[in-house]
Amino acid sequence: MHITAKLSCLTLSVMALIWSPLTLAQTTNDDSSPQNKAGSDTLVAPKSTSAGSVSKADRKFYDQLAQANVDEIEAAKVALSKSDNAKVKDFAQQMIDDHGAALKEVSAAAALKNIEVPSVPDAKHQKNIDRMQNLSLIDLNSQYAQAAVDDHRATLNLLNKIQAKAKDQDLKALAQKMAPTVQDHLNMAMNLTAGSSH
Repeated sequence: MHITAKLSCLTLSVMALIWSPLTLAQTTNDDSSPQNKAGSDTLVAPKSTSAGSVSKADRKFYDQLAQANVDEIEAAKVALSKSDNAKVKDFAQQMIDDHGAALKEVSAAAALKNIEVPSVPDAKHQKNIDRMQNLSLIDLNSQYAQAAVDDHRATLNLLNKIQAKAKDQDLKALAQKMAPTVQDHLNMAMNLTAGSSH
């Protein structure tokens, strides 16, 4: 009886000694095999790597660029719904379309780098949007047009700053792509201020 028990213990010990190195070898091989197949950098999560490479300044640029688009869209929605001026309404619809497309691009590029960007107006613009709701039609048209001039000037300055100072190449490419459209919007808004009161 004692002999059988000793033999059983000895058998288990031997099996454990054989099994442990095999398990260790298998784990080591499993951990390293993808890198052996595809290179050491291939399986590193692209989002984490990209996020780590984006500077604090560039993250702020992403935030500001998204915010500028959100603010334009929300103000344009009010103008579109409340104005009686065909030119103002046409301009507002174009702002919704163009800035909506731009916001999608900025948000998608930011998401790839794990950067969260705004989706609602900032406090200053929300206050202006709320005020627009209660303006007379003449004041609404003129104030929306003037706000569009001011905001597009600010956005154009932001885009120029990004192109000059940003390190993130995706961000710089976005700024370069958007700048001509924002310049066109600024020109349109400046023309709109002349005729927005009727």
